[in-house]
Amino acid sequence: MKLSLITPNNWLTLMKPELEKLGHQVLLNQCSSDCDYILAMSQSQNNNIEKFHYLYPNVPLITYNWDWYDCLNKRKNEWARFVQLMKESKEVWSSSKITAEKCEKETGIKSKHWFYAFIMPDEWEGENKDEGFIIQASRQDWYKRFEGFESAAQELGIPFKSFHPNKNPRPEYVKAIKECSFVVSASTEESLGTVSAIEGLWCSKPVLMADFDSAKEVWKGHPDVILFKSDSYDDFKEKMKWLWDNRGNVPRGISRKKIEENFTPESFTRKVHERLMQI
Repeated sequence: MKLSLITPNNWLTLMKPELEKLGHQVLLNQCSSDCDYILAMSQSQNNNIEKFHYLYPNVPLITYNWDWYDCLNKRKNEWARFVQLMKESKEVWSSSKITAEKCEKETGIKSKHWFYAFIMPDEWEGENKDEGFIIQASRQDWYKRFEGFESAAQELGIPFKSFHPNKNPRPEYVKAIKECSFVVSASTEESLGTVSAIEGLWCSKPVLMADFDSAKEVWKGHPDVILFKSDSYDDFKEKMKWLWDNRGNVPRGISRKKIEENFTPESFTRKVHERLMQI
């Protein structure tokens, strides 16, 4: 197939070589009238998606729905435009089962297929250590609850680091994940188990995570993922203290097989390829 892949200039561009290995011709952030599909991978690319969708109306559009959070108003700004694009798509794929269900409940847009987002495993090669601190890493949105993470760590006397993509260089972040004692995600919502948590689990780090819907969908039952009650600061602190005190005894590496099967560029694009062959 000849595919138009519309994506931010980030790790998602790895889809191009992986899809090409599977026999597809891929135009990255370009399109032509002889493309079989436009794959729109992010609402942050609305301008490009709309441009190619309306310039080549005979090329079917497939949209990938990432973050259907309850806290976001999808009737305004970029989300409203993306919802309209989803309504005009041949298919809508989602990042998790719960994302698909929430989207359908609010809009009536059905998404029968979901593919968990992927990390870049090669970036995480090399030695992992435990340098005696914990880390939370994500955008500085209010629902990520960095303030609660930092307050709990300070009250418990646990060394911590907060990382944000727009403030901290990527190499520093990778080094910090590989050297932390465990990864924390205090966020109230995520489309799946959060990318930083997946990266930590790949590096055999335990993860402390709020029990939002998709966290339970993806990680419930994994002994290297400790879920705390999302609406309980006391439970958060209690689980953080327990994990810090027992960090040397918590199982590690249990989730790596799941990541290999679901969260690598190869596994992601293989599932995309399989679905494209079925359409």
